[in-house]
Amino acid sequence: EYLGHVQERELSQTFRYGKGILVPSVDFVCKNPVQTQRTMRPLADVVDNGISIVAHEDEKQGMEVALRDIELKNSDDDQNARKVLVLGRYGFNNPGLTPSWTQNGNLHLRYSTIHGAKGQEADYVIVLGLKSGRYGFPSKIEDDPLLQLVMPSKVYGEMEHAEERRLFYVAMTRARRGSYLITDERQPSEFVTEIRKHHPGVRQIGNLASEQFPNCPKCSIGQLVPSESTKNLRCSNHPMCRFLAPRCHRCSVGYLAARKQSNLYSCTMSDCDTRSAICPSCRVGVLQNRDGKFGKFWGCSEYWSDPPCRHTEPVRPDRSQSRSGAPRKDAVRLRAARSRRFIKR
Repeated sequence: EYLGHVQERELSQTFRYGKGILVPSVDFVCKNPVQTQRTMRPLADVVDNGISIVAHEDEKQGMEVALRDIELKNSDDDQNARKVLVLGRYGFNNPGLTPSWTQNGNLHLRYSTIHGAKGQEADYVIVLGLKSGRYGFPSKIEDDPLLQLVMPSKVYGEMEHAEERRLFYVAMTRARRGSYLITDERQPSEFVTEIRKHHPGVRQIGNLASEQFPNCPKCSIGQLVPSESTKNLRCSNHPMCRFLAPRCHRCSVGYLAARKQSNLYSCTMSDCDTRSAICPSCRVGVLQNRDGKFGKFWGCSEYWSDPPCRHTEPVRPDRSQSRSGAPRKDAVRLRAARSRRFIKR
């Protein structure tokens, strides 16, 4: 209107990183249908180490794993110190680094929130706080209702957590040589899970428990994901489907929901051999040992579901129970045989 004839040009070439970072990050942010869609390409001679996912139960130890990996990658390189930008969704994600560059071996480290890192770059990036939950990433905190009055309305067709997706894209693309995503192995961020799903070739250090989570056995449509309390796995179709898988009573890490075998469920953790009996009434819940008014009994984990399963069984002597605490198959058959003989009499 003011300048007369103008020409619009699309900036589609990046000079910072190669395909290792570009392909997963661009594919991730462009999953949003209203996101600006454009074909990005790197310079032909730019090579990077791509994106690495570090799964660890302790975030600081996961960060140390990433730093050691960076040092190994640069051991045969020139002796110039590499800059590592440590990023977090919030200020409290800071592991104790100062706002200025600090020396750590042959690496220079600095912490910044992702919002504060826009426009910045470093040789390597380490992203913290990638876990599921209210203060995780993506953030589940709702905006103040007063703020929503002055904020632009959500664009029609935009995905959930659209702004968080753009922020995650910013975090991954601050690096020239490689990005490290430090995620909670028990409660991984859904963003990390999505990248693993669509880009299985992305390098991973450690195991994500969520990769062993099966589809919901109740609705057969949703996928089991950790609940807010992490005490159960719930269906991704919650609240339409209210299935809950209980925490494994032996390892206290996995959940009794995976690899259905005959009348048993096994723990989602591959190194835990716990097996528990499936409820014979609803065929969905798992029998759990509970304390009642008259002592211990076996009750279905679907008791609080809708509709509830109220199946119970008495606790038998030790010889009629399996190592996992669930009734043995032979004990169940013995009780059934006794019931049939009683009916005949």
